[in-house]
Amino acid sequence: MRVTMNLFSGRLNPAWRLTRQQAAEFFERLASGAAPVPQDEPPVLGFRGFTVERDIDDPPSVTGVPMRVVVPPPAPPPKRTSKRHRPEVVVPPARDAASQLSEFLLETARPVVPDDVMEAAQQSMEYAAGVAEKPAPPPPAAAEAEVSRAIASPACEPFVTPIQPLFWDNPPVRFRNNCYNYASNFVSNTLAQPGRRSGRQYTAFDCGNVAAAAHVDGYEAGCSGTMRVVALGIWPGFDFHWWRLHPDGFWAHKIGTSPVFVRDNRGRLLGNGLTPQNCDRGPYVQFCGFFFGPLGVHVL
Repeated sequence: MRVTMNLFSGRLNPAWRLTRQQAAEFFERLASGAAPVPQDEPPVLGFRGFTVERDIDDPPSVTGVPMRVVVPPPAPPPKRTSKRHRPEVVVPPARDAASQLSEFLLETARPVVPDDVMEAAQQSMEYAAGVAEKPAPPPPAAAEAEVSRAIASPACEPFVTPIQPLFWDNPPVRFRNNCYNYASNFVSNTLAQPGRRSGRQYTAFDCGNVAAAAHVDGYEAGCSGTMRVVALGIWPGFDFHWWRLHPDGFWAHKIGTSPVFVRDNRGRLLGNGLTPQNCDRGPYVQFCGFFFGPLGVHVL
């Protein structure tokens, strides 16, 4: 069985194979019915659980288990409280079982997944629980004004097109293209990386490195002519994420190999003053700014 940790948006997610003993235990836990599994990973940036896909060598006696199973992430750690005011947390049995299944998969990752990736998963859970603090975002008016200033030049003609989820969510496209593909509106089927097309890929996950690599691909800091409007956020040290502007001031994004989403990590619609700059981006706490891509930009 192949397990993929749904963790990143831009870079490749870690994946590994379960031993036959681990696969048998996974099937046993799943077949008990105590742990409900969703049809797809949650629409949030950060740790989104696991995708488990069956192999031809898996135990043949298992029935009723689909070829592809999504397991939600473990329950996030509780918020830090003082010893005097430690709230009692009551976990529903179904959620507890789901967390146990996810924690089992997390343990199978430790011998094969690098320590820094495991650290990223832990950090993401802390952001989800509110344990790790995020920088305060600008108010909606300020973020909207920033977008308006970016496209205010008379020479700028923002090229915005309707969101097309039927195209991007089609499996042959969805599972081989990421946030950078979506922002560029270019299907490379390679999980595109800034700068890779020209051999000058970023060397670190920070605003300067990733933005410079995107500039090599053709993106610019200012708008001149007919250009797409995109935005870049960074999970410091771990990953990047891109959004694209659509008609009427609404934004959409594609989190890794997930479907296209139009909401932030709190489930709020990205529009009406809520932009990539001031929305909840989960662990992608560094906002790098708005960028502009000429039509015909190709990414790889």
